[in-house]
Amino acid sequence: MADGSEKVSHYSPVVWKGTKAINIKTSANKKIKSIVIDGGIFMDASPADNSLSL
Repeated sequence: MADGSEKVSHYSPVVWKGTKAINIKTSANKKIKSIVIDGGIFMDASPADNSLSL
């Protein structure tokens, strides 16, 4: 968030089944500064494209 705090949401890899794009809705009363997708234990062929600064 813009104030330095974080909000973490967990989604199973099954959200990607059959698609290359997903929409995730979240509620935040603070301005979002950036979004990072962290694969954790799941391997990602291109981790460089897993973040977005707003």
